[in-house]
Parts: sequence; structure tokens; C-alpha cells
Amino acid sequence: MYKQTDAIAISQYLLDQTNEGPRIMEFGLGNSCKCYVMPRDTISDMVAEYDELRRYCIYILLGEDDEGHPMAYIGESKDFSDREKTHNLTKKFWNKALVFISTANDLYQSEIDYLEHLAQKTAKEAGSMKLDNKRIEPEPDINPVVKGHLNKFFKNIMLLTLNYGCPLFEKKKQPVPLSGDEGSGQDAGQGEEAKPNVWLLPSKKSRFDLEGCFAAYGEVFWTMTSNFKQMKKGDSGYVYSSEPDKAIIYSFEVIDCHLPYSPMMDKDSRFSKQPVDMAKRREQKFTLIRMTGKISNKVLTLGNLMKHSLNGAPQGAMVLSQEKYKGLLDYIVENFNPLGQDEKNLVPCSISRQSDARGLFNPITEELTVLKGGKINPDSLPSLKPSARKKREEQVKKYTRKDNGELVVKKDLTFKSPSGAATFCIGGPADGWISWTDDEGKKLMVYRKK
Repeated sequence: MYKQTDAIAISQYLLDQTNEGPRIMEFGLGNSCKCYVMPRDTISDMVAEYDELRRYCIYILLGEDDEGHPMAYIGESKDFSDREKTHNLTKKFWNKALVFISTANDLYQSEIDYLEHLAQKTAKEAGSMKLDNKRIEPEPDINPVVKGHLNKFFKNIMLLTLNYGCPLFEKKKQPVPLSGDEGSGQDAGQGEEAKPNVWLLPSKKSRFDLEGCFAAYGEVFWTMTSNFKQMKKGDSGYVYSSEPDKAIIYSFEVIDCHLPYSPMMDKDSRFSKQPVDMAKRREQKFTLIRMTGKISNKVLTLGNLMKHSLNGAPQGAMVLSQEKYKGLLDYIVENFNPLGQDEKNLVPCSISRQSDARGLFNPITEELTVLKGGKINPDSLPSLKPSARKKREEQVKKYTRKDNGELVVKKDLTFKSPSGAATFCIGGPADGWISWTDDEGKKLMVYRKK
């Protein structure tokens, strides 16, 4: 029985009225755990505005390694404003910080030493993100009663971290073993790995704003029904959008599936156009799908799909990788031209932070080409590590020219990732998936595959 009297209230304050900017997350009465979420370039202003950030705290730095994989660093401090200055000089990968303090001001050095140990140990055992920590700090010897209090406090840290959307403390889930199914068009032999399926999922615009959810997050937690029993991580597929589209609009990949309900999934609820039955929702399973492409032409309409063996508008999840749908799947693959761009599917984009440049992003290879004529920061920021600084200086010398005091790109330059291109333009560490936007103002993260 789920009672409102047993519920936990979590308040979020978006300080600049955006999902990407600084925010504060805290519990209701009787819970002292509070979290400040701060993009790197807002921290100086935040520590000047909020004295609480000068208390003893546990913090998490979030970003990506050189290959674009999610990465975190867990630390502690008695004054985050001083620690932030240190990490600005010594750690280059991070672009966001989560700082946890106690509103009761009852954390001191021994307490945060224990919380740091517990956080590092839990994150390493979970294995969901790469850790920049060289070692796990040893567990300090503290009073068992105090340890019990801190264990409860750490559970609140984990809940706020997951509520923000960071899986740092969540153990990686293994794909559900499959034993073969009559609808799959294939048998999973004993000891053999089942082949990926290709799916067709229907989405009703009257019930859920999928376009808005993809624009905000690039992914969605999709409620699973009995039709999804064959779905597994690594599958892919297409989304059929109901009226007024009545056509296939998106392609996707399955990031994970058969997931139990988690508060992290509630971020998608704001795109629901109907009341959400939370009691029912907590009993359901979910699959996490990420958008890999969007089609703008009207080739894959219901009428054309029905000419290639589709019996009518799909009412539930369908496995297209069956022999009876081979012709239909071939037709979809042949005519799904993502984004309605040229044959290379390039996405025009731009960046304005400390620069004014245009680019072309390839969602297939995830390469980004900075185009000739753009203006970039003539200076390299102090936060840029020496090796990256040297590389940028070589690129600047080869690919730019001075024009009326401004540094102008004189030759197209292709980077392996949006973040590399953003660093070149801005002159410092940057998350290119956020810094670059397409011509509709959407961040490139909506096109991200990994």
C-alpha cells in the first residue's frame, strides 16, 4: 500500500529557469541533505552567493574522458570554494559539480571522511561510470551510532544523485537472458547470444510529447508491456507517430530494458499529456531508448507502409526482424534518411560561447566540422591542460587568421567529437554536446548515440 504520508518530498529550484543551469535540490522537513548542482562556469558566482557552500561537504565532479565516456570524481572539503579553485587547475575533464551539504551543519572532518569513503566504494562497486579517483580513501574509525546516521545521510545523497539523472551509484544491469520466442523469427540456441531485434513502436501525440522529451534529453524511459518480452539491450528500431503525422519519424537504439521503476524516470512525466497513475507506474517495467535519427520527409507514411505488408497503424510494439516483415523492414531502411539532409546526413549547427562559429555535425560518425569563416576565442583559458593547449595552438596556427583583431577560421577543420570542436572554439574544456546547437536551438545531445 502506497500512502502519501510515507512519501518523500524532493524540491528542485532551477536558478536560471533552465534544466542546464545551476539548481538546488533538497528534501522536505526532517531531512538535512541538500545538493547544489553547478555547471563549471557558474561556480564562482554560486559560492559567492550561497554561504552554505563554505561548509564541510561531499562533492561529485561530472564530465567525460578524452574518448567521450562519462566520468566522475568524488571528493570532500571543508570549503568547496577553495577546492573548486584547486580542481580548476588540476582536473580538466569535468563540466559540472554536485555538492552535498547538511542544512543542520552537523558534518565535520571525520564525518565527511567516512562519507567520501562510502561514496567512492559504492561508485566503484556499481561500475556505472569511470572514476577519476586514483584510490578509495580508507574507512575512518568512527562511533557506530554516528556511522548509522551517516549511512542514512548517504542514502539521501544517492537518491538526490539519481533524481538528478546521474547513475553513478546504480549497479549496471545485465540484459535479461532470452530463450528464443516464436515471434522473433529466430531461435536463441543454448550458449549462443541472441541476435539484436529491430522494432516498430507506436507513439500517440495525444498522450505523450515524445518530440519534446527527445529534444530535452535525447532519450525516454518507455513503459514496457507484454509485447516487449523479447526486447534486449542492443536492439534498435523505429517510432511510428500517430495523427497528425501518421508516419515513422524517429529511429532509436535500446540502451537498457526490463528496468524497475526509479524516481529518475519521473523526469519524463512532465511530457505526459494525461494524468500519471504513480501507483501503477511503480509496478511497471521500463526500457530506455535513445534517439539515433529523425526523418523530416513524408515517405514512410502509413499509406506507404501498408503497401509493404503493414496491416494498419501499429497498436503495440512489433518485431520487424521477422521473415514475414522482411520486405517492410527493407523498405523502411532504404527510405529512412535522417534529418532530411544530404546523403551524409549532416546537421548544421553553431556555437556562441566565447566564439561565433558554424559547423556540420555527422550523427553517424559523431564527427563535427568547424566551418571556414567562424570566429573563435583568440586565447586559451587557464583551465586547458598543457597537452590540449599545445594541440590547440597548432590548430590555430594552421587553420585560422587574424582579421581586425579577431581570430577567424580560414579552413574547414574536422574533429572526432563535438567536445573537441567546442574546445577549439572556446579555448577551454567544454561539453560539446551542450555547447553546440542545431538550427532549431536544440543541443546536439539529442543526436547522440552513446
